[in-house]
Amino acid sequence: MLDQIISEVQLWSKQVLEVPRESMQDFPICPYARGAWEANAARVRLVDDWRDVLREIPLFLDSKAAVGILVKVEPDDWDMDQFLEDVRCINRRWSKQNVFALGLHPWDENTFIATTTEEDEQLGLHDEYVFILLFRLDELNIASNALEEDGFYEHWRPELYYEILARRKLDKESK
Repeated sequence: MLDQIISEVQLWSKQVLEVPRESMQDFPICPYARGAWEANAARVRLVDDWRDVLREIPLFLDSKAAVGILVKVEPDDWDMDQFLEDVRCINRRWSKQNVFALGLHPWDENTFIATTTEEDEQLGLHDEYVFILLFRLDELNIASNALEEDGFYEHWRPELYYEILARRKLDKESK
């Protein structure tokens, strides 16, 4: 089952995260996704509940992965609002250990992915899964700063850009 999900996530990444989008000034949603897959630096794991998520965070830290992709099948099992609050709690707790979690719940229409793919329902793999993406906070912010210098965030909705600024502040507070 894990191999099938990894294949689906890789395909979704190619179709959603890595493709330049007109709505994003011809940037892909994640300019670094392709490189992470090519370098074998993406670590995909299945989770059933929050205990699994919390067990995976230290394993991610001990790995050489640039990104940890935690996949929850059956998104209806997790209430969206509680999910988003739980991700915020992870970030408050784990930012001090240089971890940042980005939660993608299929019913959350306020994510950067939802707003850039809403015109193409074929790209909605995240309707089948809940994703928690784990990053090393310092590396994520270095990459984000480089993207900002290239104009990546110029046309982002203000509330989404403010989330980026809040994440950078977490990094500064953790040092």
